Amino acid sequence: MEKSLVVILGPTSSGKTSLAISLCKKYNGEIISADSRQIYKYMDIGTGKVPVGKDVSIDKMPGTWKVDGVYTHGYDWTVPGANFTVVEYARKAKEEIESCWRRGKIPFLVGGTGFYIDVVLGKVKTAGVAPDLKLRGELEKLSCENLFEKLKILDPIKSQTIDNKNKVRLIRSLEIATKIGFPNTTAILRSEYSRGNGNSTDNNIKEGFSYDNSLVIGLKASNELLYNKVDAWAEAITRSGALEKEVRALLGRGYRESPQMKGLIYDTMVKYIDGETPYESMLERIKFDLHGYIRRQLTWFKRDQNINWFDISSSELDNEASKLIGEFLGHIG
Repeated sequence: MEKSLVVILGPTSSGKTSLAISLCKKYNGEIISADSRQIYKYMDIGTGKVPVGKDVSIDKMPGTWKVDGVYTHGYDWTVPGANFTVVEYARKAKEEIESCWRRGKIPFLVGGTGFYIDVVLGKVKTAGVAPDLKLRGELEKLSCENLFEKLKILDPIKSQTIDNKNKVRLIRSLEIATKIGFPNTTAILRSEYSRGNGNSTDNNIKEGFSYDNSLVIGLKASNELLYNKVDAWAEAITRSGALEKEVRALLGRGYRESPQMKGLIYDTMVKYIDGETPYESMLERIKFDLHGYIRRQLTWFKRDQNINWFDISSSELDNEASKLIGEFLGHIG
């Protein structure tokens, strides 16, 4: 099938990347990461770019890694603290998708950031609200906790899915809700598609894709299984010392005040390094925050009725997903 796009999404620790690598090898594909944290250089362990405890070959190139023999785009596109918007992400992701098509490759859009995926697919448009530097300056003085409380009042729906430790996103959501006078979730409107048309209503983003040429696969499991898997991962990256080493290196590079260091996992490790949090408390906090992140991811994905869901506890997961993709791409067998 010409210009086909395969999407693999799911919550943290559901095995998206490992499944995608296996399928890319079978169907001559390349991965485009759809993770809002993996775009940042020097942040590899806490974002899951580098597997801990697994013998996987990794070759790093600017903006692209070769992981276990499969090209993966969308890593290291910018540095911590840089203003890199979802529109910029979507443009670069689409460039990589189109590059795959030109080279006869099948692009696999893979990740857990539902908003990024939806923007690339043309299912949502971003609000054209210009930055308000004065308002941002006022909001910057507030803690993440205070910002989150404000957001719950102004946009209760958005507050259910946002990372409540990500100050940049909290401020941007408050900025939009304050400036246009209604919630950010109202400003993010579903694009209207004609069958086979696929033109996005957002003027800032090139035309999106329609479900006529996109197959969306979702990975699911019970919350208990997802929590157990993410807990094991948190144990691995902390007890190995890999996460602490990475965060110390980021601090050494001068990124302490970058918004990404205030977000999931990294903020808690900084507090441990600074002596504010004991080791076991740090580890339990990381697990607690990851559980909340998984719930927010699932809340976002539940909006979409076009996802083909597969249970990761099934021993036939790889075969079933491969069969569906083969049928979608027009392969026999």
